[in-house]
Amino acid sequence: MRKTFVLGIVLLTATLFAFAGAKARTLEISIADPTSVAGVQLKAGEYQVKVNAEDTLATFYREGTEVAKVTVHNQPSSAKFGDNEFIIEAGTLKGINVGGTTASLIVDGQAK
Repeated sequence: MRKTFVLGIVLLTATLFAFAGAKARTLEISIADPTSVAGVQLKAGEYQVKVNAEDTLATFYREGTEVAKVTVHNQPSSAKFGDNEFIIEAGTLKGINVGGTTASLIVDGQAK
């Protein structure tokens, strides 16, 4: 009986740690000029970008309102990024390098 109880606690703890490892992240960004992301025009201003735990979906919010949702994929870098960096080419957001990590999130397109 005691072995079963201990085994149950160990399994529960392992399961909790497995789910605790992957966490969603929220990035604060400031866009100086109008920028397009997956076909959606973002006005200059402050945004929150919430990235899901699997690094497959990024949702952009302005003043608490969702303004864009895009699919992304992680293209890991060999070195950590010091700060959040935004890859913008010809007025279009192509990716986000996540500060403090090696994650480089490349924009794939608009989420369905």
